[in-house]
Amino acid sequence: MPQSSTSSSHPNTPAPAFGSDERLTTGKLPKKTPQRVRAKDTSEHPEVALALITLGDQLRRARVARDITQADLAVRMGVQTQTVGRMERGAPGISLEAVALALWNMNMLGHLVKIAAPETDEEGQRLSDLRSPSRARKPAALSSAGWSVLNHL
Repeated sequence: MPQSSTSSSHPNTPAPAFGSDERLTTGKLPKKTPQRVRAKDTSEHPEVALALITLGDQLRRARVARDITQADLAVRMGVQTQTVGRMERGAPGISLEAVALALWNMNMLGHLVKIAAPETDEEGQRLSDLRSPSRARKPAALSSAGWSVLNHL
């Protein structure tokens, strides 16, 4: 019986843990990682599914407001009409490139680059501040006078 590339040489020995061999030796993810297997399955993450549906609906509304048909947008994007329909339904598996092309064709690409902008990432800033005490901000409740009292204790 042929063995898979992830199993060891002995049939009763369990396969190595995810990423324990190929990832460490090559620096690359194996072709079939758990993330890739589940990439199109949003059933475990309803928030993600809802976000995709919401984005798709917003893209559809923007297209309709511009009086552009799905077929016309597909031609402009260089994709099939079905791709535009799937994107507007929030189907998982639509590429970021397709979303970017749709936004560009509707003169809305500027919105895409703002999605994960560091200046609007409050949680990222908070975590960064926690790691770098020298860059930590003063709590709003303490005035500069309060800080000087604390520094003299």
